[in-house]
Amino acid sequence: MTASLGSIVCDDNMVGGAFPTKEDLDFFDKFAEIVDGAELSRMTPNVLVMAPKKIAFKNLQHLPKTTNLDKNIGRLFDIFIRRMIQAAAGDLENTCYWLNLRHLDHHGTDGYWIRHKTYKMANGHKIIELIGKNWQSENNNIPKVGLDQTMILSMKVFTKEGLDQTPVMKVFASAPRCDENCSMNTLTQEMDETNMLLDVVGLESIL
Repeated sequence: MTASLGSIVCDDNMVGGAFPTKEDLDFFDKFAEIVDGAELSRMTPNVLVMAPKKIAFKNLQHLPKTTNLDKNIGRLFDIFIRRMIQAAAGDLENTCYWLNLRHLDHHGTDGYWIRHKTYKMANGHKIIELIGKNWQSENNNIPKVGLDQTMILSMKVFTKEGLDQTPVMKVFASAPRCDENCSMNTLTQEMDETNMLLDVVGLESIL
């Protein structure tokens, strides 16, 4: 099941042609979480911003076996991007966005960037391609960012003026990290299992 990230080609059935369906959002909620939730805040009349937020993966052992882990993770990023553009009242062909993925302890200029692209030009699988190319690069001056529990996402969406001017929009609600049936030891074990799975099944080259 191991895949070479530098050579991933995103086939059409892994790329969304419309905003996320309920099935897409259920898939995201099952396998990923934006810790503390995600909000789009209006910075200017036509720019909405999601402040840096931690993204965590979960239940990866239950991901569909019909494709490899690289593409499943790419699908999660893809759903996230489409949902944020939808919340900003944009569209997938013309609305431009910026997205950054970095580690918690890196500077804002580090990590992987999609700059002023439309979804049609750069979808969620582009992030996986960028990670693969970076890890195959011999340039040690570029920080190596892998998929683990300290990943931070931030985003800007550029919309047309005159659309909905709501100052803050909640997009991905936060989920409780623990309830009466679990403990911090359980959460730690789940995080360790997630990292182990990422290391063993297809993504070991980017950890």
